[in-house]
Amino acid sequence: MATYRLISSDSHVYEPEDLWTSRMPAQFQDRAPRLISREDGDWWYCDGRKVTGTAAGSQTGRRFEEPEALSRTDRFTHIRLGGYLPDERMKDMDLDGVAAEVVYPTVGFVLYNVVRDGELLSACFRAYNDWIAEFCHAYPQRLKGVALINLDNVQEGIEELQRARRLGLAGALIPAYPWLERPYSGAEYLPFWAAAQDEPSGTRPAPRVPECGHVIPGISDQYGSLGAYVAGRHDLCRGLRALSALKGRHRRTGTLLDSALLGPPRLHLHAAGPPRLLASLSGRGTAE
Repeated sequence: MATYRLISSDSHVYEPEDLWTSRMPAQFQDRAPRLISREDGDWWYCDGRKVTGTAAGSQTGRRFEEPEALSRTDRFTHIRLGGYLPDERMKDMDLDGVAAEVVYPTVGFVLYNVVRDGELLSACFRAYNDWIAEFCHAYPQRLKGVALINLDNVQEGIEELQRARRLGLAGALIPAYPWLERPYSGAEYLPFWAAAQDEPSGTRPAPRVPECGHVIPGISDQYGSLGAYVAGRHDLCRGLRALSALKGRHRRTGTLLDSALLGPPRLHLHAAGPPRLLASLSGRGTAE
């Protein structure tokens, strides 16, 4: 039995197959993300466009035990129940010796690069944020959820950021890069950075660490300072460098760049991909 406490700063849920079809508003039901079974596996589609397959969540441990059996396609029935059921998640975490996790989406953030309609994308993200909040609420001391935010409309992004905080989510994902013609250095985003950095007195920023370090107060309260410091490196953290042009333009932007995730009441941002800049160049995905 391990004597140390392990906290994962980069775990993922796997969205249940009815997440969007059961939660999206009526006007988006026909275009909502859904699983479609094909001969080669189960695939997520949204608005008539292929999003991703199910291989990412169905091959747990296979690359270590049977690397020759890895596949780009699979079936949803092979997804571990812990991917979307909180009680089963606790069993998996206990099996792995994980005390607490910051959980990110699997299918959800691929929508950044596939969904062309901003209103549809925002509706997809609101449905996901509702679900992940419920998922984490089952074990709030062990699960810290991260919201998905669409910044096509900055004011709507601010409102969803604030709603995510009220839902109890610990962080928020934004594209690693925005649309090519709307860089993060633009003044239109300043209200969003201000909203993200809105904090009550007494809440301190996270310390700066190389690449991407996370300090999660909600977990710190239970597990202490050693367990609370999570040194997580992730390629997508590089997207935060795109915000460096903002330094000096907003008095708190430096704090945003210094920290990726903290728990409520302070909500922090983490850059997510695929980068929206590539979406600008490619037309945001391909239809199939």
